[in-house]
Amino acid sequence: MSSTALWSIAGIVVTVIVSFLVYRLQKVRKYPSQLSYTILSKSKVLQHTHGSFNDISLRYNDYSVSLELHYLEVMVFNPRSSDVGNANSKSTVSLTLPSLSKWVDVKIKSESPSVGSSISISSDSDLTADLNFKLLKKNEFIVIEGLVESVFFFHLPEEKLLTFNHRIPNLDIFRNVSHVSDKLYKTSVNSLRWAVFVVLAFLSLSVLRFVSPDSSRILYSDTVEKKVYSVSINKKEQIVLNEVGSFSLKSKVIPFDEFRNRFSPICSYKKPPMSLVQSVLFLIVSLLVLAVSIDDIRTIKRYHLLKQIKG
Repeated sequence: MSSTALWSIAGIVVTVIVSFLVYRLQKVRKYPSQLSYTILSKSKVLQHTHGSFNDISLRYNDYSVSLELHYLEVMVFNPRSSDVGNANSKSTVSLTLPSLSKWVDVKIKSESPSVGSSISISSDSDLTADLNFKLLKKNEFIVIEGLVESVFFFHLPEEKLLTFNHRIPNLDIFRNVSHVSDKLYKTSVNSLRWAVFVVLAFLSLSVLRFVSPDSSRILYSDTVEKKVYSVSINKKEQIVLNEVGSFSLKSKVIPFDEFRNRFSPICSYKKPPMSLVQSVLFLIVSLLVLAVSIDDIRTIKRYHLLKQIKG
């Protein structure tokens, strides 16, 4: 592959990476704040029917507990460095259930110190619960627990359980983040270690390839193909040619007579520009590996945050 083609590929990859980074930067500037949530627990209050004992009944306050009653525990937290809300005024986030559902009761289970949040079922609709707080700083959280009546609530995927609405300035849409198991955490840690190893290896190769000194050797120019080769002789006394500046590891073997007629020696050897291309490609691969590792880093941070909440 020629150096021109390699530079073209490198340019395309760099353009894609830079475009992605610019997009992310513009999005963060437009919405510097973000709230995320994760479903900590979801279960039916009554897991089983009771056979022929139909007269058994349970009540919560004045509410008759049925198979359609579900327990929901959800955590809302701030994953970014920008504060959410205002210390001098109340911010409200509405948690809306799917249709044909309703909040039976909802409470604040726990929260970061000094958050001072509250939650109640909306007076306009029992589909919605209003969460009120003043300020959520980085990694601060609010854990909400509630009782939900719904026929199909238990079978819905997590991203369909709640819809969040707000009028908080500069706040990005809510992101649903899944709970992190110990197995997923260990997998992410191992993946991140391998990513760091690969990046260090490629960066080392890039630096060594770029700063390596030129070899003092006589090279030969092909007068027909206009290429430069290093030359050696094999056991059969044939001429073995390796093209200078090529990624190909395949050698070319030619008879001595052909070599004598086609090739002429070059006394001075200048490092080909291909070495710079290789260094750039090594750097691009390192950046791509780091980009893939972003999810692992987020998973590890989310695991430690959940661990901190659970104490």
